[in-house]
Amino acid sequence: MLKVLPRSFSIRNFKCLKELDIVLDKLNIVIGPNGSGKTSLVEAFLLLKLILNYIKGSIMNPFLQWWGYRNAVWRLNEKLNIELKIGFSLKWEPPLDFYRETFEKQTGHPYISLDSVYYNITVSGIGGKFHIINEELYIKDYEIKLRAVNNRIRTFYKDNEIQVTEITPIRYLLELVYGFLKVHDYLPYDEAIDNTIIDIEGNFAFIPSNILKDIPSKNYDRVFIDFGIVCSLVGIYKLIDRMVILPPEAFFRIREPSKPIKVETISPYGEDLASLISTIYGGRLPEHIRSSLEYVLDEKDIDVKTTLTSDGRIYLELIQGSNVFEPPSIPSGLLKVLAIEIALDINSPLLIIDEIENSLHIRAIHRVLDDIRNSDVVLVATTHSPALLDLVKPFEVIVLERKRLETIASRLSRSRELEKKLRKLGVSLGEYLTYIST
Repeated sequence: MLKVLPRSFSIRNFKCLKELDIVLDKLNIVIGPNGSGKTSLVEAFLLLKLILNYIKGSIMNPFLQWWGYRNAVWRLNEKLNIELKIGFSLKWEPPLDFYRETFEKQTGHPYISLDSVYYNITVSGIGGKFHIINEELYIKDYEIKLRAVNNRIRTFYKDNEIQVTEITPIRYLLELVYGFLKVHDYLPYDEAIDNTIIDIEGNFAFIPSNILKDIPSKNYDRVFIDFGIVCSLVGIYKLIDRMVILPPEAFFRIREPSKPIKVETISPYGEDLASLISTIYGGRLPEHIRSSLEYVLDEKDIDVKTTLTSDGRIYLELIQGSNVFEPPSIPSGLLKVLAIEIALDINSPLLIIDEIENSLHIRAIHRVLDDIRNSDVVLVATTHSPALLDLVKPFEVIVLERKRLETIASRLSRSRELEKKLRKLGVSLGEYLTYIST
């Protein structure tokens, strides 16, 4: 299985964010006054998701989300390009015992582990047309870069281009992964990911063997490094594809009946959540998700199932004892917890929630944060709630501020100085950040 852990996110020239660099922790609670860029940060992640959808061919132009490029670029300046960069680490253990033994025998290693991988994409929408200007994957562990240029992938080692035999024209790095992943569409997602890694490595050679003498570790062979490169490619695809983004309006769209389709992750506005429950769970929730819903409502015998309208659309029903409630009667807070718990259950690497406190009692927020801490998911959530801040550690808080028309980000210190200051003032973290530090 391939595990991906997001570690950083950088934005250039997107909406009110001219230059923003954020190091990601397990929990990242983003605060700041109105207009400081919290929603723009969430939408920058959304842009990454929409770019992948464009590469898949499911949308024509990601910037239509903002009614055109002018509304998405810094200070409405269409001459500027938007740049997004996400850093991550990964670990891949080959599937099946017999393949693991072969892999270890061939490479001398039981698994692939990389600490510092960076994906950088530069885009523009000038002239009303979407353009991917540059796409680069940098594997710092190997000092290797892949760039998609002029319909082919170019490999660089220590900034020097390596001549590699070209097999087939490829427009985008993410397109390469998507093409192979479609072949395994019939498999569960993680199995399809494993098979895609094996297939790409078997069909592409990203480096020649003659550069291995320059790679720092003598224990690496060409096949091992090729697998590391492929895992990095598939890793960024999985990170973006399985990333779950939940804006406040998502929990209104979840109620709407929709066309039943096969899906394995939550769309940014949640309208396919019923289809996801049908695809993964067969229409009924597993017990551990039901227990979270029961905790939030403080009721027993809670369940959610999918059903069809007379014209074949799918929607959710809430079952409470002998009562069945249709979408208009389902509490928004329950739908929010449901979406969050499913994101955790499908091992989404990154969960982004705008205004996490909306529709949730502090009891529900406490449960959700505990479940996230006990998962493999990284959370980025915006909030205006002092009460929520009292449930997290100071170093888990990111403060956004506007200075000279630009947004800057700072993370609260991990030191004990702030904790001592709070005790001296006799206030909570939420009270301090909301009423005193400003």
